Amino acid sequence: MGVRTSSVFAVGPALNNLNPAESIVFQVGPLVVPGDSSSIFLKYWMNLLVGTTGSQLRIKIRRGTTLVSTIVGIATGWETFEVVQLQRSFHNGYFVDTPAAPGPLFYVLTLQVINAIALSTLLDGCLVALVL
Repeated sequence: MGVRTSSVFAVGPALNNLNPAESIVFQVGPLVVPGDSSSIFLKYWMNLLVGTTGSQLRIKIRRGTTLVSTIVGIATGWETFEVVQLQRSFHNGYFVDTPAAPGPLFYVLTLQVINAIALSTLLDGCLVALVL
C-alpha cells in the first residue's frame, strides 16, 4: 500500500497562547479522497508548555474545520494525559480514519488544558494526514 498524492501536513504552532477552553491548533486539508474505501493515517506530535495549575491535557482529532465537527475515535475525548504545571509536555500519537464518503476532507487537532488558570504555550508540533 502506498501513499497517495493528496496527503497533507501542518507544522509549527497555530496558537501560541492556549486558553483553558478547547482550541484548534492544527488544520490539514483539503484531502481529495477517491471513493475506493481509502483510509486516512493521522499522525501528530507536539511540545507544550503547560500554564499555571494545568493538570490534564485533552487531545482530540475532528473531521471538519470547527470545534463542533465530528470527533474521530473516542466520542468523549480522544486522549487525556496528566501534565505538570509550568513544565514542558511532549505528546505524539496516531489514528487511522476510514471516512464513509469521498473527499474533500479536512481534519483539525484540538487541545484543552484542564484546570488551567493561565495560558499555555504550544512551542512546536505538527499534524500529518496521509491518504492510504
